[in-house]
Amino acid sequence: MTEPTTSEVAPATSTGTDQPLRGVPVSDVSAFSNDLNGELLGAPAARELFAHVYMLDYAYYKGRPWKSVQTKRFSSIRPKSVRRGWEKQQDDRKQREIVQRMQQEMKDEIKLEKEKKRAEAEERKKRKEENERRAEVVQLVSAAKVKRMKKKQLKNLRKVGSDVSGSTVKRRKGGK
Repeated sequence: MTEPTTSEVAPATSTGTDQPLRGVPVSDVSAFSNDLNGELLGAPAARELFAHVYMLDYAYYKGRPWKSVQTKRFSSIRPKSVRRGWEKQQDDRKQREIVQRMQQEMKDEIKLEKEKKRAEAEERKKRKEENERRAEVVQLVSAAKVKRMKKKQLKNLRKVGSDVSGSTVKRRKGGK
C-alpha cells in the first residue's frame, strides 16, 4: 500500500444520501487504528470510517442530513438590500418604546379601574352588613334557655353581649 499524502482529500459521503459531506485531509483520517488486529487502517477503509463518524457527528446530529454546518454569521450572509440602516433601526426602536409606553398606560388605567371597583364593592358590602345589624331584632335570652336549645336554634342566634343580671343578649339572624 502507498502512504497517502496530505494533499489528497477523502471524499466523505454520507451513506443513504447522494449529498457529499465536506472533504477531510487524508492525513487526519489514516490515524484511525483497526481494533481487530491493531494495525493502521488503509486509506480507503479509513476514509469510509471517517465518513461514517463525520456523518454521525454533523449530518445526522438532529436528524437533518440536508443541513450544513454554519460557518458565517447570518447577519454577514444577508444581502445589503435586506439590511436596515441605522436610522431606520433607531426609528423602529423609538416606535417600539412609544407603543410599549402606551400599552403600559392602558394596563395601569385598567388596573386602577379594577381597584376602584373592588373598593366600591367592599364598601357596599360593609354598608349592607351594618344595615342588616341595625335591622335585626334584639332580645334577651337567659343562659339556661340557651343551654336547652338545640343546634338548629343556636345557629339562628348570635351573641352580642351580656347584661348585668348574667343573662346573654342574643340577636336573631334574618331580622324576624
